[in-house]
Order: sequence, then structure tokens, then C-alpha cells
Amino acid sequence: MIFIKNLFWLHPKKTNWCNKCPKCVFVFLILSNFLTLKELETIFWKNLFESKSLENTFAELIWLKKHKPFECVWTIEESVLSFYRAIKKYPENNFYILEKFKKDILKKTKSLNMESVEKEFL
Repeated sequence: MIFIKNLFWLHPKKTNWCNKCPKCVFVFLILSNFLTLKELETIFWKNLFESKSLENTFAELIWLKKHKPFECVWTIEESVLSFYRAIKKYPENNFYILEKFKKDILKKTKSLNMESVEKEFL
């Protein structure tokens, strides 16, 4: 909880969290694996998994588009793992983004050894 209290200064109206760029989307995705939805919404002021306007950005994160944003340095494995964990974490919530890419993520997890990817990154 100390971690969350220290993140309150990240409020988008007080800092550079625009909730539109690849960096914000990736940070939201990664944090979704470790924080509650309420904690995420406290930091970002909304649930980015519900933002239809971010569909292309999320697609770029898992390399469904040929363009990979330059601002962030992640691998496809990190992004797929984060998506996979988010899908497992929120099975009862039909968040637009998670539902949109669920089949693609499950297909990609078959080609990756998720157990070894998880061990490497976590």
C-alpha cells in the first residue's frame, strides 16, 4: 500500500500521464498485473482497458501491427505475458480491450512457453 500512496503524485492532471500514448498504455498494462482496478483508476483516472480509442496502441504492444512505438522498450514476451495475466485476473469483467485481443493473446501464448517467460520476467 505504501507503493500506491507514493504513486498518487502521478495524477494525470498534475503530471505527464496523458492516457493516450504507448508509454501510458504499457505502464497501465504492466501495473494491471499487480494492482487492483481501483488502484489503477486512482493513478490513471480511468480504466484504459475500456478505451476503444486505444485499440491500435494495445495492438502495437502485442505486435499485431507492424509498428512498434519507440518510446518504450519492452519485448513482445513482456506484453503478451502482461495481457495474458490481465485476462486471467479479470475473467468476469468484459473489458473492451481484453475481450478484443483475447483470441490473439491465447494464440500467441501457445507459441511462447509462458511458464519460462513468466519465470524470466517475474
